[in-house]
Amino acid sequence: MLKNIWKDPVWSKVISAAFLWLITLGYAYVKSITDSISIKQAVSQLSEPRVSVLQILLGITVILFLYFVIREIGKPIESNGKASIYNDKQTILMRLNKVEYPNEGVLFRWQVFFDFNGNPFIDELDAYCTKHGSTPLRFIDNSCSVRDCSNSQRQVDFNATKNQLESELIDKWEKLNN
Repeated sequence: MLKNIWKDPVWSKVISAAFLWLITLGYAYVKSITDSISIKQAVSQLSEPRVSVLQILLGITVILFLYFVIREIGKPIESNGKASIYNDKQTILMRLNKVEYPNEGVLFRWQVFFDFNGNPFIDELDAYCTKHGSTPLRFIDNSCSVRDCSNSQRQVDFNATKNQLESELIDKWEKLNN
C-alpha cells in the first residue's frame, strides 16, 4: 500500500516532508537534552544559520570532488575495446547460453546473469524445436506448436531444466575460478 502511495506525486512529497519533520524533531529533542534547553529553543536554533559562505563553497567543492572520484572508480572494465561491467571469466561464462539435444530435436537458450555476490544464474530460458528445418521454432505452452511433431506430445518441465542447466553453469563457473 505504501508503495502505491509513494508513486503518487503529491503523497510522496507529503510522506517525505513528514519524514524530514520527524528527523528534525528527533534532532531537536536530542539537542534539548544534551544542551539542557527546551525543545522550542532547540528548534529555533536550527533556523539560525551558523555556516559561512566559505564553508558552503568548501562543502560544494568536496561533494563535486567525491562525485567525480566515485564516477571514475565506477567506470566499466574495458575488455577487447568494448566497455563491459563483466570481467573476462564472467564474459566466458555468459557465452555458454545454449545447449542442443539433436536426438530429441530440442534447443534451449537462456541468458546468464550474476547476482550481487558474483554468482551466476540463468534467466529467460526458452525451448525450441529443431525438427522443422534450419530455423528453430519456439515452444508454446511447454511443447512444439506443430501438431504432428513428436515434441508436441512432450511437455518440457522448465523448472527442472533450469535447475539442471544452472547446476552445470555453476560447476563450470567454479572450474573457471579454480
